Amino acid sequence: MIGSKHVLRSRVLVLALLLVIVSASLAGCSSKKANDEAIKIGVIAPMTGPQQFEGQTEVDAVRMAVDEVNKAGGILGGRMITLVAEDDGAQPAQGASAVEKLITKDKVVAIQGAQWSSVSKAVMPILEKYGVPAVTAISTAPDITEGNLPGKDWIFRVIPHDGLVASAIAEFIKTNLKATKVDVLAVNDDWGRQSTAAVKAELEKRGGTLPKIEYYTGGETNFLPQLTAIKNDNPDALFLVGQSQDGSMIVKQLKELKWSKPVIGLGAFASDTFISLAKDAAEGVYSLAQYVDSVDSPINKSFVNAWKTRYPKSLLPDKYAWGPYTATKVIIEAIKKAGSTDPKKIQEALKSVTYDGATGKIAFDAKHQAHPDVYITVIKNGKAVIQTPISTK
Repeated sequence: MIGSKHVLRSRVLVLALLLVIVSASLAGCSSKKANDEAIKIGVIAPMTGPQQFEGQTEVDAVRMAVDEVNKAGGILGGRMITLVAEDDGAQPAQGASAVEKLITKDKVVAIQGAQWSSVSKAVMPILEKYGVPAVTAISTAPDITEGNLPGKDWIFRVIPHDGLVASAIAEFIKTNLKATKVDVLAVNDDWGRQSTAAVKAELEKRGGTLPKIEYYTGGETNFLPQLTAIKNDNPDALFLVGQSQDGSMIVKQLKELKWSKPVIGLGAFASDTFISLAKDAAEGVYSLAQYVDSVDSPINKSFVNAWKTRYPKSLLPDKYAWGPYTATKVIIEAIKKAGSTDPKKIQEALKSVTYDGATGKIAFDAKHQAHPDVYITVIKNGKAVIQTPISTK
């Protein structure tokens, strides 16, 4: 009887020990699974519609940034990053739905985007609702960071907004182009209206006027009515706000009208995409560019070479490549700085993160705005040539 009790007690102890070992093993597996789990970053871009050229470039740039980090061993102890891309169609409602999906279904920890200012404004309340940060690289409407829009605490911007560059544009128009009377043709959205207003205010400070301001809807193909009215007004220069597809058709139609006055653009007027679409009609067009592939810095040369190696059939990188690539690297640096994939901790880390980019150091001010350099360019022999770099600090 005593022997039987001893055997039973031994079996119970062995069983208990086995349970402890199995539990520890399961806990270890669970911990390992959590540590090995991929970190999801989202991107929204216009992959269909009139802005699909820029949208695809944006996604390619984000993917390159992610792949570089993964190839180097990942972050947070070797965890890989997975990119989840959604098409926003350059439409606010579609962008809002895309972000909702990225956060609630795909469980991304941060988002790169949006490209269009109107889309960024539409997604900001959703970022706030779920507590997930975003870094935009293209949206330049001033009130995204300067205003009091819902969700402003959850969005950061690596590109200078139009209020920061308006002074440089106005000064160039007045001093270099010797123009006082300037007419405008701009896309009719938040970006087009706000950038026009900012340049108008700065040019008026310098004694200039913008007597005729015409707007168009993105994706239009016939600009002759607006351009004819502008030509008949006989301004000293024309200021354009638009992306590559619209911009290329505008300058082609200006050539049809035998336009001879200076043209300066804000948007994609220094990009290889614009030049390839506009062909010889792009010659002589000035631009305020947030990025040019000829920026003379070791970091930029390395970026351009990496882009050409990865996308040998692609055009040279423009701001739609540089910006999203930079924004993605900033997000990744913030995750590393936070030491966590908790979106709130990533948002806090973004406030103090720094990144050495192709056009200078990226760091956010109290309003979540970065201040890299910008450039005045002119198209010569099919290439955007830097006239002068301009600080936005």
